Amino acid sequence: MLMTNTMQSKSLLLFFCLATILSMVQCQKKPRRYIAVTFDDLPVVCQCEDNAERLEITEKLLATFKRYDMPVLGVVTEQKLETEGKVDPERVILLQKWLEAGHELGNHGYAHKDINDITLEEYKQEILLGERITRPITEKAGLPYRFFRHPYLSAGDNLQIRKDLNDFLKEHSYRVAPNTITYQDYTFSGAYEKALRLGDTLLAQRIRDAYLPYTLKQWETAEQQSRDLFGREIRQILMVHANRLNADAYGDVAKMMQDRGYTFISIDEAMKDPVYARPDSYDGYVGVTWLYRWAAEMGKKKSYGNTEVPQFVLDATKREY
Repeated sequence: MLMTNTMQSKSLLLFFCLATILSMVQCQKKPRRYIAVTFDDLPVVCQCEDNAERLEITEKLLATFKRYDMPVLGVVTEQKLETEGKVDPERVILLQKWLEAGHELGNHGYAHKDINDITLEEYKQEILLGERITRPITEKAGLPYRFFRHPYLSAGDNLQIRKDLNDFLKEHSYRVAPNTITYQDYTFSGAYEKALRLGDTLLAQRIRDAYLPYTLKQWETAEQQSRDLFGREIRQILMVHANRLNADAYGDVAKMMQDRGYTFISIDEAMKDPVYARPDSYDGYVGVTWLYRWAAEMGKKKSYGNTEVPQFVLDATKREY
């Protein structure tokens, strides 16, 4: 009996040693990556019928951020706070929930207008109109109000416009919120909402299931782009939208990011990466992500191929109620 117990003890010890070694090897293989998460078009972009639905989406998102200890910057399109041209207090409350959870808010322009479609002076007014509510409630909450993100990620297709706009932003204590990863979550979410409203839960689940590998491809592309440009993986900044699909699926997305070795950091921490201090010197169209912008500046444009939205998702967006 003593011999048997000794053998069992040795076997258990060997098992735990092998398990520890395997765990160490797996940890060594998993790269250390960092990402800041940002959400656009607050308070909510959706096909919502009432504010109760907007509240549900907001609370689901905030619960996911809390569960994954994820600091998030949310940029606001203040026109979305209005009902029939008047500010809706219930929608302002949605922003206050973000602030109560400790998340920063920023400016995404009043009506989400493209800088290439209006004059620079009109665009400046869009920025000022876009801070009338968000700035005072943010400052009252004791949080900084300092980031602006260009609607449509369109920063101006010539260098002089970008310089003039950047001067204006500095005068009004704004920093531009960059992004290095973005994708068509809005297309998936539009299809997802339509499927749910039509009662087609099987299609809705299929859309949600397709969304996850689609996002994975976008991260892989950004990781490869950064290695090609800088010989390393930079601290990434992700831009997605406050929509229904992300409310329902972002816990799965966050888990996938963690499985790839990502640590969630603030946008401040991400922008300590020296790549974000590079001067803006390219005179021309710069693309929607900073990685594409840097590639243009460095003369290293390269086609990585687009990750296409599946045709069945596109078809779902065209279905009639």
